[in-house]
Amino acid sequence: MTLENPEPIVRVVHPIQVDPTPIADAALPSPATRAATTEELRALEAVFAQKDQESAAVVGLLGAWNAGMLAHDLLQDFLKEEEEDEAGPQEQGKQKPKQ
Repeated sequence: MTLENPEPIVRVVHPIQVDPTPIADAALPSPATRAATTEELRALEAVFAQKDQESAAVVGLLGAWNAGMLAHDLLQDFLKEEEEDEAGPQEQGKQKPKQ
């Protein structure tokens, strides 16, 4: 390429693509539905009641497990502090006096 004969710059233009407007689902007629029978309503209520009972049991188990873990950690910390307190005076007596 020389200054006398520069190459032309090619410009590519893509056509603008416009998406067609989507059909609103609300404008379409909904299929006919029937009301639930009393038996279906009772069955549905029983299913959700059972889930609530199971959820309560799971929450209770998790609470008991967390309480056990917390009690274990607290007991370890308490015993560790007792050991440090017992070892504290002995170590203080062995230290060199500061001048």
